[in-house]
Amino acid sequence: MSGGIYTAMSGAVAMDQNLDLLSNNLANVSTPGFKGTRPAFEAVMARAKGAEGADPTRKDRHDVSLVAVSTDFTQGPLVETGNELDVALSGPGLMVVDTDQGPRYTRRGALSIDPQGRLAIGGAPLRAVGGGGINIPEQSFVSIEADGAVFADNALVGQLELVSFEDPSALKPVGGGFFQGNGARADESTELVQGFIEGSNVNAVWGMTELIRTTRIFEASQKAIEAYKNMDAKLTGDVARM
Repeated sequence: MSGGIYTAMSGAVAMDQNLDLLSNNLANVSTPGFKGTRPAFEAVMARAKGAEGADPTRKDRHDVSLVAVSTDFTQGPLVETGNELDVALSGPGLMVVDTDQGPRYTRRGALSIDPQGRLAIGGAPLRAVGGGGINIPEQSFVSIEADGAVFADNALVGQLELVSFEDPSALKPVGGGFFQGNGARADESTELVQGFIEGSNVNAVWGMTELIRTTRIFEASQKAIEAYKNMDAKLTGDVARM
């Protein structure tokens, strides 16, 4: 069988994986705080020619593969809601929530008050500077300052912990707008804007354009596979008649 069919197959698989990522990004174009994901593919000729950076333990193969999927943490647009429990993050920081699996990090800005009276996101209590949660007395008006300080009826009840990472793209999404990772450090450059939420950073126009381009490459790879299969079938038939 011609080695070309494997190249075409690897291209089809890579584009199928890219279609899944693009579809998920576009499905969340209206999800507050959503961060798009971007794939990284291994260059075909880098592996085939043994160029700098290629894995020397691999055999020369004219194919392409998905190397990694990273999260794009560029700032999304700030959308005004007027809700006192909505906060948008302006800057690289993330808020911290405590879960049974350990700390998780998020830029979701739709806060709530859980049954224990603590500020929470998605049911997980937000962590205050110094540890613990932030309790809000019943029927209190909540005010959140730019540095994360939280007031309930003008009384300071805590300060939201904000952290950042040297390489945020290494954070692993765990669903629900939460991430896990190591190396969190205190962040003082990020500001919170009450009454706003951060919109998704997915560019719908770019996403649709990339979806069309990827679909066309996928279809071209399928046609190449069929062409190689027909070539092999013809060669097999010719040999059988000899």
